[in-house]
Amino acid sequence: KNFKMNTLRLRTVTSTAVRPAPRMARSTVVVRAVEVQGITSAEAIKAAEEVCANGTLDECKAAWDAVDRARNEEEFQIKRRMDMQRRASINACEARFAEEARAAKDPLEQFCAENADADECRVYED
Repeated sequence: KNFKMNTLRLRTVTSTAVRPAPRMARSTVVVRAVEVQGITSAEAIKAAEEVCANGTLDECKAAWDAVDRARNEEEFQIKRRMDMQRRASINACEARFAEEARAAKDPLEQFCAENADADECRVYED
């Protein structure tokens, strides 16, 4: 869905240029947008610089749009990884705390285990 929206936007930009590019250039813009998907922002920057050096204005704009998309994707992935690490760390801490709470005895129980004949530890049955 996102790809179709980008393709439509690229075609609109190409068709509204001051000097319209030939039909072959329009398909080149779309193909370049597809090629830039899934690469790092550094690779996208190199590709954009190459496109801008050799291509049309519309191709250059499309290449830099792809750089923005690559950067946004990288930022999203970093935030996602951090959220997953945070959740895993919190879950591990909660599990450890729950285990410690289960293992910890009541202070009176500990006292009575050590001093069974103390007055505080007497058990009366009816």
